[in-house]
Formats: sequence, structure tokens, C-alpha cells
Amino acid sequence: MTCEPTRCRYLSEACHLVVSLAPDGTIRETDGRRPKALGYEPGRLLGKPLREFVSPNDHGHLIRILQRCETGQPVWDDLVFVRADGAGEAMLCCFQPLSGGEDSPLLLVTGLKRAHVERETRTEIAAVLGLLAFRCHRPIHRLMQVVEALRAEHPSSEAADQCRAELDALVEVMNAAAAWPSAEVGPTRPTNVIRVLEGTLRLLDGDASFANLAMDLRPDEAAMWAEAHPVGLACVAMHLVSNARDATARAKEPRLAIDVYRRGEQVVLEFTDNGSGVACEDARCVFSPFFSGSRAARPTSPGVGLTACCELVHFMGGTIRLQSRRGRGTTVFVTFPAAAPPN
Repeated sequence: MTCEPTRCRYLSEACHLVVSLAPDGTIRETDGRRPKALGYEPGRLLGKPLREFVSPNDHGHLIRILQRCETGQPVWDDLVFVRADGAGEAMLCCFQPLSGGEDSPLLLVTGLKRAHVERETRTEIAAVLGLLAFRCHRPIHRLMQVVEALRAEHPSSEAADQCRAELDALVEVMNAAAAWPSAEVGPTRPTNVIRVLEGTLRLLDGDASFANLAMDLRPDEAAMWAEAHPVGLACVAMHLVSNARDATARAKEPRLAIDVYRRGEQVVLEFTDNGSGVACEDARCVFSPFFSGSRAARPTSPGVGLTACCELVHFMGGTIRLQSRRGRGTTVFVTFPAAAPPN
């Protein structure tokens, strides 16, 4: 048997611990593509009991896990391992029974650092929260349009003035909540931009209104870290993809390319569609509230997508600009300060 993480149906991207265990609990193989696991050389692991690398406080827990594996079903659980430098490393592990051929059954043990799992989970949650914020912006801004019409008809209406003030406050709270879910999260928290965009696009794949739009995420690197909160980033992506869908409504083959790359100390996101483009006289107004273009593909659009994006991007310390040609398509450039990957 070749000990590879792809043999595990559950942690196919496991990158911190990949070993196979013999029936007596000793390590038979390690993933040859990863010369070190938990800081140990491969030779240090082979032939040694797995418990030797587990924190003494978790020895009893390991025994219980191995007993549960006797049912033949995969077992998920947390274990604290001892690194080569003596530090403890909390890991989420999957113990998956495998057939050892002529030998006795084996266990494939794959694990991820707990902090890594939590970061990846946060990106998925961020995409969902970003979608909720995106869904809420549009009806609130539609209400604003109604209130503005009422104020134009009745300029002295105190009730209309109060309603507009309360809607403004609500949008401000929503923007802040979409960017920073708690006061403890600061702008220096690094975010893997690629994982957030992947989660966002997966959500939109399930939305029938985006079925005709071919979306292509093209990162320069598998992971790119920036100082941008994942929820705010997901919400921005939702708005920009939605704008691209509307702009390409009449295109024969609607397309959106999302390029992500580093430029100096910035991470740049380019959203390029092949839609109708924006006229020169409109390009100066695209970030204004309720602007929807002189020839909008969807005349009923409230025109708040780029406004919300602008607010969120600036709130997160980034920049946003638009480049467009009538009939040739539009590119929206979003930049955030680059960040080092978390340890």
C-alpha cells in the first residue's frame, strides 16, 4: 500500500500527518511526499507506536479511538500530539480502516492541525454570512428608494425623514457587521483570499440566476493572504459577481474571470466580465447610490452593488476602481494589503 492522503475520503488535503498503522498500533508507513510530520524525520516515526507521539494525557483517549475503529467505520476525533520540539499540537484526525491485502487490516491516520481546520471552517462560514449580507442590502436600498420618492412628494414629512435616518443607520450597522463580526477581530487578521472566493463561488453555483454565467477563478498561487475580513470579502465578491451577471445578461456566452495576484505589498483581485460595459459619462458615477447605468441590462436594479462594495472595501482598508469600455466589458480592481500566512 502507498500511504498517501488521497487514500482518505475525508481529509484528501491533509497536510500535517499521514501515516498507516499496523494492527498493533505501530506506524508502518508515512506519506513519502512529506519528509517531516510534526517536525520528525520519517525514520523516527517508522516502526514506533503511534502513542509514543501522542501527549501522555491523551494515551487513554487514543486507546478508546482504536477500540472504536474495530467496528470497521471511520472515526473522527481530536488528539494532542507531541512535536519534535516538545510542543503540543492539537489535531483533528480521521482513523480510516483500509484493507491491507494479504496482511492484516491497516488504519490510515490523516490529521490536520486544529488551528488550520478552524481557519478553513471560518472561510466557509464567511461565505455564508457574506451571502446573507448581500441578500439583505438590496431590499433595504429598495426601501430607501421608496422613502426618497415619498420625501420628494412630501418634503416636510418628519416620518419619512425619520425612516430614512433609521435605514441609513441599519445599512451602516450591516456594513460593519459584514466586515467585522466581533469587536475582537481587527484588520490585521490574515485571510486566505482564495479559499473565501472558492467558498463564495460554490454558494453561487447553487443559485439558478447564475447558471448561465461561466465563472473562472484564476489565482497566481494556491493560497494568498491579505488583511481583509473574510465576511466582508465574501460580501464584496457576491456583489461583483451579481453585477457581472446583470452586465452579461445579453452576452452570447456570459463570462466572468477572477484573477488574483500580488503586486508589491498588495493583493489584487480583478473581476473581468464580457458584458455591455459602462459609458464614459457613467463610469464616474458607478459608486454612487442608486446608480444603475443609462442602459442597464436590468432596469429594475436598485443600483447599490458597487456602492456597498465601495463602502466595505474602504472599511477594510482596501481600494476599489473600475475600468470599462462600452460593448467590451468591465474590470473591477479590488486591492487589500498583503499579509503573511498565520503560523
